[in-house]
Amino acid sequence: MTTAPSAPGVSPAVPAPLVCLLGDDAAALAATLQALAAAPGPPIPLLLCGHGIEAVPRPADAGLEALPTPLGRTIGRTWLTAHPLVRRAQWVVFLDAGLIPPPGWLELLFAAVEACPEARSWGCREAVDRPGRLGLDPTHPPASPDMSRLDAAAFTLTPLPSASETGETGETGETGETGETGKTGKTGGACGPCLTMPGGCRLFRGDRLQEDGGWNLAFAPDGEADVERDLALALRHHRLACACQEALVMKPTMPAASSRPNAFKLAHRFSADELEILASLSRTCHTAFPGATPPCT
Repeated sequence: MTTAPSAPGVSPAVPAPLVCLLGDDAAALAATLQALAAAPGPPIPLLLCGHGIEAVPRPADAGLEALPTPLGRTIGRTWLTAHPLVRRAQWVVFLDAGLIPPPGWLELLFAAVEACPEARSWGCREAVDRPGRLGLDPTHPPASPDMSRLDAAAFTLTPLPSASETGETGETGETGETGETGKTGKTGGACGPCLTMPGGCRLFRGDRLQEDGGWNLAFAPDGEADVERDLALALRHHRLACACQEALVMKPTMPAASSRPNAFKLAHRFSADELEILASLSRTCHTAFPGATPPCT
């Protein structure tokens, strides 16, 4: 492909990033494309990537990378990072099929860029009642893979006010044949640095994406690869790696049978000293959100 594929939906007030729409569920992909097409504004460069998506209705000039087998998000994002269009793009969005972006979503993402220009990526929080947490075990690493330890002493990864604290609730909408749901909610409000955030809707500077590289395939097919990458970048750059905009979008979490092993790997990915550094960064992050729930220590 030599031309920039496109779809409607970006305000002329913000740059037009290359939006990489990733997923193997044709119905979920179509739902997200429909939401993007309904947004006002000039075209967005668009690249679709996934397995079994050839028949999905899409803009005539949208790029398509039909994969011979399902890769999952972790491998798919890493593969897309090396794609020629992505390597040339100044701004890149990775967007999961099934997510329904709220109105003005790109403006909100670029508002996060303006608020936290040094971040390695910018995104939005999930519409959940409990912030993400990572186990901080004083006996790290444990002698045996005791999964019950994962919810022991922990610190808040993204200390934004929860949906229950702000009184915000997401609206649920079907994404297609699988019966999975996506949520959109109220937008605006808090925006600032965080340790990690959901990976389903992320904005990257193209040069920083190439510098930082892909995702840890040990966490494939999905799971906590986004969290692991965020925390590793925070340690590498000695600063908070993400900026989180309070634009509520959500996709269902993985079944526990799939997510628990990756959560266990994540809890033991970093040394005790590294986890202490991350906990300190989390407290710094909390300062940016004075109304947030205090992090646990």
